Amino acid sequence: MHAMPDLIAERARIAASAARLRPDLPPDRVQERHMAWRHALMQERLVRALVARYPVTALMLGGPLFPGTARAFALEHPPRTPVLGEWGDAFPGFLAGFRPTEDVAFLPDVARIERAVWRALHAPDAPPMSHADLSVAALAQPDLLFLRLHPALGTVGSRHPALSIWSRRVFGELADATVAWSPESLFVSRIGDRVHLERITKAEMAFLDALRSEACLAEARAAGTAVAPGFGSARLLDRLLALGQITGAC
Repeated sequence: MHAMPDLIAERARIAASAARLRPDLPPDRVQERHMAWRHALMQERLVRALVARYPVTALMLGGPLFPGTARAFALEHPPRTPVLGEWGDAFPGFLAGFRPTEDVAFLPDVARIERAVWRALHAPDAPPMSHADLSVAALAQPDLLFLRLHPALGTVGSRHPALSIWSRRVFGELADATVAWSPESLFVSRIGDRVHLERITKAEMAFLDALRSEACLAEARAAGTAVAPGFGSARLLDRLLALGQITGAC
């Protein structure tokens, strides 16, 4: 209720200051310069918000390419809420079609990893399911079991070694590691307050994606088998249980 008088007072102060500094400046020019200043300030805030969400991508592009890319993204995908932490999910897809970065084919996938890391950090907590509880739930019809995965768990598939490239930038001890140029798939989640990234096969990613889409175990195994005949899910399920990534079953 008090925002409007404050805004009017602020504009009046700006106009008075400008009149003292430039008595020849018309009032409409004062307002124009004020709006330009506010626009520039907002653009800087948007660039900083994207740097916070995509630090490795920003480092790879560097300046002035990343600020320019961020501003172009903001024009095409403006924030819909005042909470900038909720903005920027479309950035990896934007990079894939942005002409100045199209020669860096792996860059959108590096950004997808960073988006998955951000989501994992901000996902709600969920208590893990024990191996014993899962065994009881699977007694009747195990193939028709629906598994609930941790809300922080996500997957990223890349035709490039995106995880290796990202890791070299994040972990100093891997800075000089040799990168084998081959496709990589991974899942990203959170264990406690720590983000966990783990390389998986394409078939395992298809299996996880099916589970995340609320497929039953039989359907999820079929999705994995479609990618790699003979696919088995036992090793991955044991791994997920050990990491606390299965939170329920029905």
